[in-house]
Amino acid sequence: MQSFDGPIFIGFTSHFKEVVTQMPSVKVIILRMEHVPYIDQSGMYAIEDAVLELEKRDITVLVTGMQKQVSDMLKNIKLIPELIPEDKIFEDFETVKRFVSITEDCARNTI
Repeated sequence: MQSFDGPIFIGFTSHFKEVVTQMPSVKVIILRMEHVPYIDQSGMYAIEDAVLELEKRDITVLVTGMQKQVSDMLKNIKLIPELIPEDKIFEDFETVKRFVSITEDCARNTI
């Protein structure tokens, strides 16, 4: 899980890229965005690069708590829904936790 604690802009992007490349082998990453009131162009492209990198490693990206400005910006460049589908975006952390739990239960019960 990666939590963001403020705006995502040019000063943050190199740190975020480093975090993504050093991410351990996991199946799912949750980007918690509830504390991100603003994202600029460099932040949008950092998220795009991160999602592409994670997808190459077969890691599912889920997003929770996006505020309106961030959501609008990601939709403007078609990151949503082309790279991050609407069904991978959740209103809050509790909802995404339930989704992950149900998905894991279904995977365990699949032959």
